Amino acid sequence: MKKLLILLSLTAILCSCHHGHKYHEGKENKEEKSKQEIVVPTAVNDAFAKQFAKGKDVEWSLEKADVYEAEFMLDKTGMSALFDTKGTLLETETSVMESDLPKIVKDSLAKDFAGYTLFEIEKVEAKGVVSYEMEVKKAAVLSFDTKGKLVKNEIKKAEEKKGEKDGEKKENKKEEKED
Repeated sequence: MKKLLILLSLTAILCSCHHGHKYHEGKENKEEKSKQEIVVPTAVNDAFAKQFAKGKDVEWSLEKADVYEAEFMLDKTGMSALFDTKGTLLETETSVMESDLPKIVKDSLAKDFAGYTLFEIEKVEAKGVVSYEMEVKKAAVLSFDTKGKLVKNEIKKAEEKKGEKDGEKKENKKEEKED
């Protein structure tokens, strides 16, 4: 009986390893195929080469129908550029550090998004307009004592403050309507 259980266990392990390997191979092939399927028009390649001659490690993708995105490194900085099929540069995104943000943007973040952590900060230039995009995540601190009792909950405090602000806004709107 023990031999049968051991044999069945080994068979199950080998099958799961073999199945995972096939899945992984299929995934790699699929990614390679999708990279090969993207045919970047000559006008787009030429425009990229002209505008970003020192760009390295270029990876192309299709952002949406007829818009090509080049992700690349330029002077040790991560960038991306969007082109239409004629080779017209539509947008650039340049990775920046939080310390490189303009003071006015930093001030707005400190005022309206205190406690948030910033990720993937980018300077975006499109149609002559510069903006800054970033992903944010609310930092939360929970602390428990050795008995499992919650002793610090900054999530709740932040939500209460938000609720107070929302309540004030609602109260102000009511007063305005009454006047």
